[in-house]
Amino acid sequence: MSTTGQRLSNYFGDRKLSTGDLASFVGRYWYVLLIAAIVALAAGLRLWDLGERAIHHDESIHLKFAWDITQGTTYLHDPVYHGPFQYFGTAATFIVLGDNDYTSRLFPALFGIALVGLPFLLRRQLGTVGAFVAAGMLTISPALLYFSRFARNDIYVAFFTLAIVICIWRYMEDRKIGWLIAMAPLLALSFAAKEVTPIILAIFLVFLNLLLATQIVEQVRASRELKPQQLVLAYLITIPTAWLIAALWSVSEGVRKRFSLTEMPATVPIIIILGTLTAPQFAAVIQKLPFITDNGYMAEGDLMRWTALVLILGGAYVGLLWNWRVWLIAGVAFYAVFVLLFTGFFTNMPGFWTGIWGSMDYWLGQQEVRRGGQPDYYYFMLLPVYEFLPLIFALGGTMFYAFKGKLEQRLLAAAALILIATLSLISDGSLGIISEYRIQLAFIIAIGSVLLLGVDWFTRFLLFWALAMLFGLTVAGEKMPWLTVHLALPLVLMSAKVLNDMLSSLRISKSEPNAKGESRATLDMRVAGPLAGVTLLAVVATSVFLAVGLESFSSVIAWIFSLGALAGVAWVAANVSWRTAGQVAVVGLFSTLMVFTAQASARAAFDEGTPNGVPPEIFIYAQGSAGLGLAIDNVFNAAKDSGLGKDIKIIIDQTNNIWPWPWYVRNYNNVEYSDFNDDFVPESGAIVLVGTSNQSKMEPFLDRYHPGQPYTHMWWFPELYKNLETREFLVDVVNGDLFDTWRRFFFDREVKNATSTPNMIAYIPKEFSAPVQPPESPGSRLRAPALPAESVTILASLGSELGQVSQPADVEVDAFGNVYVVDTLNHRVQIIAPDGTVTSIGESGSNAGQFANPRSPDYEVDDGPWGMTLGPNGGIYVADTWGHRIQRFDADMQLDLAFNIGGLFGPRDIAIMADGNLIIVDTGNKRLGIYDQSGSLQRIIGEEGDGHGQFREPSSITISSSGAIYVADYWNKRIQRFDSEMQYSGEFEVDSWGSRGTTDRAYIVALADGTILATDPANGNILIFDVNGEEIAAWSLPSQAGTSRPIGIAVDPAEENVYITDGLASQVVR
Repeated sequence: MSTTGQRLSNYFGDRKLSTGDLASFVGRYWYVLLIAAIVALAAGLRLWDLGERAIHHDESIHLKFAWDITQGTTYLHDPVYHGPFQYFGTAATFIVLGDNDYTSRLFPALFGIALVGLPFLLRRQLGTVGAFVAAGMLTISPALLYFSRFARNDIYVAFFTLAIVICIWRYMEDRKIGWLIAMAPLLALSFAAKEVTPIILAIFLVFLNLLLATQIVEQVRASRELKPQQLVLAYLITIPTAWLIAALWSVSEGVRKRFSLTEMPATVPIIIILGTLTAPQFAAVIQKLPFITDNGYMAEGDLMRWTALVLILGGAYVGLLWNWRVWLIAGVAFYAVFVLLFTGFFTNMPGFWTGIWGSMDYWLGQQEVRRGGQPDYYYFMLLPVYEFLPLIFALGGTMFYAFKGKLEQRLLAAAALILIATLSLISDGSLGIISEYRIQLAFIIAIGSVLLLGVDWFTRFLLFWALAMLFGLTVAGEKMPWLTVHLALPLVLMSAKVLNDMLSSLRISKSEPNAKGESRATLDMRVAGPLAGVTLLAVVATSVFLAVGLESFSSVIAWIFSLGALAGVAWVAANVSWRTAGQVAVVGLFSTLMVFTAQASARAAFDEGTPNGVPPEIFIYAQGSAGLGLAIDNVFNAAKDSGLGKDIKIIIDQTNNIWPWPWYVRNYNNVEYSDFNDDFVPESGAIVLVGTSNQSKMEPFLDRYHPGQPYTHMWWFPELYKNLETREFLVDVVNGDLFDTWRRFFFDREVKNATSTPNMIAYIPKEFSAPVQPPESPGSRLRAPALPAESVTILASLGSELGQVSQPADVEVDAFGNVYVVDTLNHRVQIIAPDGTVTSIGESGSNAGQFANPRSPDYEVDDGPWGMTLGPNGGIYVADTWGHRIQRFDADMQLDLAFNIGGLFGPRDIAIMADGNLIIVDTGNKRLGIYDQSGSLQRIIGEEGDGHGQFREPSSITISSSGAIYVADYWNKRIQRFDSEMQYSGEFEVDSWGSRGTTDRAYIVALADGTILATDPANGNILIFDVNGEEIAAWSLPSQAGTSRPIGIAVDPAEENVYITDGLASQVVR
């Protein structure tokens, strides 16, 4: 059989093409032209505007290390930053094409383009239609497009994974040795790309083991009759041992003949090649055995060396026994690539051990850290948002396969669905061990069910791969958006196979044979016309809907097109068959979802957000913000204007994360990373990039600078979903509480209650051109006018000494003019007397009289106490927020009571009622608690929700002179009013509340006339509402930096002065 290339060569030769020849060529090789068109589209999408988006935190590390290689630095493999492949590949790109933001992402983009062409090598397995569908879906897959334009490793692994899949199934088809040998370097390259590779290879090997077990049992059954119980026993024996049978195949001829195992299945050589080369990469797993102590990363030298060497030599022994020539070539190909890359081309020989042991050692340990803190349902949330097209067709196809079979298969599928749904809705801890392992049980049922479907083994493989990958990433501790790549790939292939199978029985007509006796298959015209029409109408209708919106009058046009598409389906049903009508409808649905997918891809790949906006995509995680991109432009423009170019002085605050700045300033010669100590003085003409927590260090020098450009250094998509457990997430999405939120995000990328607060400020010296300031983002609240600087007195500033504060929160003033400040990050309360003397109580800790800090390996955030109120006898009550308790100090500031009755969780404020009882804002439990003076719980008010008397993140409470009680219901963006008996009596909106920043919690205070003062930390404003809840004024604190974060607010008894804490500048002002 000739190849396509040979046929093309024979066709052209030296001939001159006429119009007829050209038409004949197009007719014969249309699929080649279509392949080229799809790959060209993929290239355009991946290469267009590649360097525009600000560099991600991880990208900058990868790029800087790659750039260092080009400068002569020796590459040292460290699994923290994944494998060496991307570093050498990116470095080679820099050497050939230069180093800039565009070329920094060119290497992954090229692999993303190449990935699109690979399905055509599987067209016998996917079908011709399936191969084209797979290529098209890979082209516009939101996850695969986004991360093809991203300097991370996942797209490389996706390419190598699909290439390995091709080798596996092509070898099963034609048994050509070249496919086996080609797997070896692909394996090595994938291991050298990223540590997700072992998960993928484990899935493949488990499936191949199951396939081989089935093939062995079938060979046995072909030579003898097996009773049902014998058949079950045969599977029970072969499933756990099939891999061992494969390994011993060459030396077990006598035993095999006894069971009529004379023909070696194609699975055996594949398992031998994959297994023997992959096994050493799992060497570090031995540390998880109960009788072996894991002393930490790379700490088991002897165990490491002996385990790895035994696995390498054992694998070589098995491979050489099977076929010494083939395995030797494959082994050399694998280890040549592996050793060269991990040792940095022999410049770092310990890299061999960090590769073969350290990679698994490090990332096994990281799963317990659970970086990102994502919920179990993370990928079940991400996939419907982005990969809904392959998800719908993969799920629909599975149902199609399951329910088109025999009755017993249908019953099995129905039972599996019921069990999976039941397990998904079980609450945490409600059914003991079943609750604990409900996710694992659900996946085992799903995977077992698909293996029993009456479909070909390639389809089973795709289903197994997709489900097992979803299972592996779900139970893994670390969940990140870029890992969606490894779910999208099998889902795309599965949905392509489903579509091919569904359309395989469309009505076909054959033309009359030509002179050579050849006839051509074409679609029956009674199907082809409606099929094209329905597809076109579906695409047009969907495009109009997306352009004008569902609620626009112009959407009538889209509805008309939609009805036209339905009419086309109905016509086919009436004139051809219902089955064919269903197939036409499937194509229409696919076309509709392709348009939605194209929109989702374009948004994710090309919309980086606005400098003052919020991250518009869930994919955005530790990404350099749009504001950072503007700051970079301002810095580079100033360097150019200065005439100093790369020699300009740049000072960068290193008290926070400095990346991606090291990438951006790699070619600058005068860069300083500063801690901004008390003696900080910027060099004349220096550009300064300072964190907002250190902005006070710049205030003495601001006369030398243009107004600062506040910006968010890195940003994350607002993770508003994290407070729900799996059952709550599934139920809330279905019952409507979250449906509108997700609908608005899906169609309009509207993120409800999300704000972004600047945490860095760029200062450009006045001798250079003024920096471009970010435009106000649509829908954001403008910063209110600032109070005159002369009207504001600073009572305390940033620091840890007595009289200094760090991220202060609540504030109170007593009748003598003493100011009480909750000094959150210094874990104390300070009392500032009118004469300026300062006393304090408390310190960091969990003992009596101390205030807790929540920082832990699972929660890498410093925090402390937040709220307080003054007691009736000169004492104070303090909300020890992260100690989850209330502590009372007497007039001498000695602790005399601490309590946590009723399970307080993150309390943030306290008020004292007219009868002496305490009202505690139990923020974490979304409720209020009423306690008597001894700390006994009297009553609970409210629960989570947005109804009357319900709360989401209540943060503050105040009682007016009339006895009305006001509660800041922050995430519900309102202030609720209760009477003295705690009966709900009204509410008013605060539209600018609702942000989810760690320090974004508002406080309120009521004046004698019923006026309410409220802080708006995310927007830097102080809001004033009249007794009816109407906003009558707003102002902000003066700041030369142009930003602040007011949190606590109080007035003195005479209501002559307002006291405010600024959590951003760490100041207390009057």
